[in-house]
Amino acid sequence: MRFGFHLASLPHHDLPRAVGPLAEMGYGDVVARVDAQCLPESNLAFARIDAWATRCKAVGVRLILDADGLFMTDLWDATAPRLARALENDARETLLRRCVDLAAALGSNLVVFSVGDCDASDDAEISVKRISLSLDRLMDHARAIGVTLMIKPVLGSAIETSTQFMRVLQWIESKNTASSILGWSADIGVMARRGEMPIGDRLSHDHRHLRMVTISDVRMGVAGDQRFGTGDLAIPRIVESLVAMSFSGPVILRVEGFGDAGLEVAREAIMIARRGEQSSA
Repeated sequence: MRFGFHLASLPHHDLPRAVGPLAEMGYGDVVARVDAQCLPESNLAFARIDAWATRCKAVGVRLILDADGLFMTDLWDATAPRLARALENDARETLLRRCVDLAAALGSNLVVFSVGDCDASDDAEISVKRISLSLDRLMDHARAIGVTLMIKPVLGSAIETSTQFMRVLQWIESKNTASSILGWSADIGVMARRGEMPIGDRLSHDHRHLRMVTISDVRMGVAGDQRFGTGDLAIPRIVESLVAMSFSGPVILRVEGFGDAGLEVAREAIMIARRGEQSSA
């Protein structure tokens, strides 16, 4: 199994330097959240994220881009434009296109993002069509430069379950033969908070379109991630389920909110996740 680590869990670290220790722990992927400092059209901005990519290549770790950074377009508003909203759709599509271009320039072939919540006045079909039309265009662009797109669920967004993703995908598949480059990125924490149980069965049901799985530990009734082993989830059993279904995509471990613990949270996470892998051996 290929474990990865989300670099948003290390907010106080020099990320290129942190990649080496992560590789030594056994991580094969890292996810970098693209923020406003990475996207401006300047050599300095590109050099910053290119340093991540260069270091990843040097230690044999794959770089995956998370396009859900904060303050991407507005200094006063942390929320990025939302693909599901009529007045923000074009801006979000342009932003995602730039992230896809950045991924290709860095030699990264995976970009993950959410679609945001929809306008309160929209019915479900209008939202599906709006999202699908944008994804249709983005897929054509991504396919041309060798990048795969992955939709991730966020609580409250227009796509927060695999069922909602499949509705959008069905619409796209009727129009676009490039639909294979669009996949689902499951988030175990979101599934748990939504009560999508048993998690192993739900993942198996979504196996055909599942490209990536992000695992975070959660405690019901408490916001945010928890350090692995301190929440309510049986992480090893979730990993066992992924092994049983022969899932070969990246399994990303995320522990946001504990930056002061540094690399120790990465060590804890992979040690606990590996118990499930070893139990299945």
